[in-house]
Amino acid sequence: MLLEDDIILRHPERWRFGNDGSGDIKKWDDDYLKYLAGGRHFDLITADGSLYSQDNPEEQELVTLPLLEAELRIAERLLAFLGSLVVKVYTMYLPETRALIQGIASHFDDVYVFKPMSSKGGNNERYLICLGFRGCETKVLEQEVAENVLHNCEIYFSKLQSSFIKANLLTYNVISKEELGVYRDRVFSEFHRRVLTKFISSPSRKSHLSMQKIDRPWTDMFGKNYVETLRHISDKRSALHHLRKFVRVFLLEKLVPVQSYVFSAPRRLPDRT
Repeated sequence: MLLEDDIILRHPERWRFGNDGSGDIKKWDDDYLKYLAGGRHFDLITADGSLYSQDNPEEQELVTLPLLEAELRIAERLLAFLGSLVVKVYTMYLPETRALIQGIASHFDDVYVFKPMSSKGGNNERYLICLGFRGCETKVLEQEVAENVLHNCEIYFSKLQSSFIKANLLTYNVISKEELGVYRDRVFSEFHRRVLTKFISSPSRKSHLSMQKIDRPWTDMFGKNYVETLRHISDKRSALHHLRKFVRVFLLEKLVPVQSYVFSAPRRLPDRT
């Protein structure tokens, strides 16, 4: 997990977090969507959000279902005719999930389910790619056909995931550190040959190192391990502890100018006799 806010801080005018500033799209009603769109519709809508379910991975589909409902509802409101939608989905075991995906897929000319190479083979992550939006009133795909397609799709991806998990279990902790070092060096050499050399030699490349640094004090309060820290501030007491730390360290020490004081030992008054 990467806790990165660079694209937000550099372009704050391009972001919308809702009337309450929470960023929770489940709270976005029709009035807010009308304000957001300003009478326009969009050719492309993407939704890559998720909710934390690491402690209960078997409940991931159920936990993320309300978010998926909100994403698809907003997409239906704001997509332009013949527009495209890319949305992250997980498993489709629940009938509620299948009904949602069937409903949105029936309004498009072409629908694909894709798992990118950068996505870990053992997780449930996939992407629903919908092309050619025909409007909410038009149904391109019949319900029975959609059910069969989704059923076969889930079988296909579940088998791939299962085989990947089995491979992970079979190869877990069976490679020595020396062998691992050899594989690591080979991978780096191949990466250097294919990608890195070309990237470095390109005169027009843009490096993040040359970008102007932006202060982001709130990220430092999470320490080095963002995920573990976030997991442990779920209760009220821990959250207050981190909030106090943030106020003390950053607001008092960094935002308030530090004044220097020179203290001298008090002069001793002469004794009166």
